[in-house]
Amino acid sequence: MKKIILPTIAIGILFFMWQFISHAAGNFHKNAQQYTNNQGVIAASLDSLKLEEGRYLIQQPDPSTPMDQMESAWKKFEGQPWYFVTVYAPRNPDMLPYMLRGLGADLVAAFLIVMLFQWIGPIGLQKSLGISVFIGLIGYIYLPYTNNVWYPAYDMIATLIDCIVPFVIIGFLNAKWMNKMNS
Repeated sequence: MKKIILPTIAIGILFFMWQFISHAAGNFHKNAQQYTNNQGVIAASLDSLKLEEGRYLIQQPDPSTPMDQMESAWKKFEGQPWYFVTVYAPRNPDMLPYMLRGLGADLVAAFLIVMLFQWIGPIGLQKSLGISVFIGLIGYIYLPYTNNVWYPAYDMIATLIDCIVPFVIIGFLNAKWMNKMNS
């Protein structure tokens, strides 16, 4: 049991701490959450619209437009800037529930990685690093990168780093610590 629980806790905490470093202490994702001096005007304008909580793509035809008219409806937006507006309900200022939810997700991800390495069995450092980094890169390519193809993000390098650094550490931990626990 300790072969699963201890590595799961260690990797879960590693994920959690890396996310803190990446998003807060190091602020690597600052390009995706830039400040504008116009935020008061923008917020007041959006508040006046009374939008429901959700994400809105601005500069698109009305979804009720008949399909035979949709192409011409899209044409009027060509060459125009477009926007995503995300509206959130007021948040609880208590960070604890959000942090616990994030830690819970990190522990589940850690458990899945630990189980994968358990199924593979003892392997050397090179193979362990390779498998671990491949897991991170698959996650990066499948979601953030392919979403970026259609909807550009401004923190893709930071996200790539997020998908490599902790996984290098996990590969090292597996080869040097978890393998010894399994023998």
